[in-house]
Amino acid sequence: MAHDAHNWKPLGDGSLLTEDAAVGLGHIVERKDYLKVLIWLLVLTVVTVGTARMDFGIMNKVVALSIASYKAYLVATIFMHLKFEGKLIIAYAIYPVVLLILFIGSNVGDELDRKNPVPTFGKIVETPLNIPTFHHEH
Repeated sequence: MAHDAHNWKPLGDGSLLTEDAAVGLGHIVERKDYLKVLIWLLVLTVVTVGTARMDFGIMNKVVALSIASYKAYLVATIFMHLKFEGKLIIAYAIYPVVLLILFIGSNVGDELDRKNPVPTFGKIVETPLNIPTFHHEH
């Protein structure tokens, strides 16, 4: 739908397969909305770079993924027009996000235990860089 002040009007006549007869071709997002999202994305990029230089301990990845998730939300809702779509399209968009959360969540236990490596054979040997490595004795 075209946006003229506060009045909405259909852009098409409903004859195309991709348009709803009651709605038309869709909507038009104003340039100021795109500009706002662009500014937020640029600000969040600066925040991302700034937080990458800080140490949040165990929360480093949570902070990074939170900022990235919000940036992805802005892109999906405004640039990809999901804000104006129906429930089925939104479900199609949310499904891969749920899978991503499951994949990341399944690795949390391994990530939390990474500080305490348990060798399967041999013993842990400190290298000149103080990186624990596994050394197999013959």
